[in-house]
Amino acid sequence: MSKVDGESNSIGFVSVRKHADLGYFGGLLMLNPVGRPLEFHCTLPLKPSRAQEILYGPTLDSFLCGEQIAFALVSKAKDHPFLVFTDSRPVLSLRNLVSVPIVWVDVGLDNPSSNDDGSDSPEAIESFRIDDQLVGVLHSYRSDRDQILKSWKGIASRIDLSEPFGRINEALQEANPSTRAA
Repeated sequence: MSKVDGESNSIGFVSVRKHADLGYFGGLLMLNPVGRPLEFHCTLPLKPSRAQEILYGPTLDSFLCGEQIAFALVSKAKDHPFLVFTDSRPVLSLRNLVSVPIVWVDVGLDNPSSNDDGSDSPEAIESFRIDDQLVGVLHSYRSDRDQILKSWKGIASRIDLSEPFGRINEALQEANPSTRAA
């Protein structure tokens, strides 16, 4: 476990992708404050049924990405992170299930949502910057912003917010080669 003074010092990075044929799959990379990996977890592809697509409608991405895939990944972690970053807006719905801030990082790719404006989300996003990086939180959790900025202050010079997502995606492709075309 990675603990300092009884509190976690690990940072979670969650990425969820959608493969046209196989469905949704995700990965969680836990890093220490200097960017070294502590643990990695990934899921097999999860394909929603036609009934789920109909019933969940525009909330399907948030349900599958945040409440199913991301929640399962974070729950598997040996240590609970003090912050979780994601490159997929629908993962922000994970915040409704956990007590730590979930932060969307704009890395220029917002898969699996096909809408760049995040309109599939039932809640708006409160955007702000961490250094030069555009990030966001669910509007209903906008009070997380101060905690995020304070927590990130001592780490900023050691971790590029967008870089861990490349590691996750490469590891996902290694773990499940059939998803390479995602």
